[in-house]
Amino acid sequence: MNNPKLDYNYQDERRQEMLDGKLYAMASPSPNHSAIAYNLQKIFQTFLKGKQCTVHREVDVFFPSNNRFIPDLSVVCDKNKLKSNGIIGSPDLVIEILSPSTAGRDKGYKKRVYEQNGVKEYWLVDVVGRGVDVYLLENGKLEFNCHYTIIPDYTIEVMTDEEKSLIIYEFKTSLFNDLIITIKDIFEDMLDL
Repeated sequence: MNNPKLDYNYQDERRQEMLDGKLYAMASPSPNHSAIAYNLQKIFQTFLKGKQCTVHREVDVFFPSNNRFIPDLSVVCDKNKLKSNGIIGSPDLVIEILSPSTAGRDKGYKKRVYEQNGVKEYWLVDVVGRGVDVYLLENGKLEFNCHYTIIPDYTIEVMTDEEKSLIIYEFKTSLFNDLIITIKDIFEDMLDL
């Protein structure tokens, strides 16, 4: 026999984002999505220990105009933006891990809202392609800065030495000049599905 109260509570706790006043249900993350989120959180949490900025995983971010997003990760350097119900205003860095159901919103509407509200750096992480697109806020626009990706060994084997010398294995975020991020660390422990 079903317990209606239990069913109601379960439904009530579903994760939802609000885009321009409209609610969108969020699917549960895949194992690879979760692995990437964990890896990124670990990288930032280790680096930020004892510093002013903090990293937050899947915390509500509230913007004007009826927008409430739940980015995979946010880095906030202004502790006044941290409230008991989430982050009020723009994080300094937002990371969205793309999934088929949300990629269009992450690349379009949400990117525009992040841009309009002054997010300084925005990452779109591609689970399947194992790559990261970095956008930086320049003159009020989130402009594409660089694409970082894991190049498969079978591709590296056929590259010339000159081509191999151009491979970028690590990069920095614009916020922290002394944080070096290795692309392989982001995609560590992923399942081959």
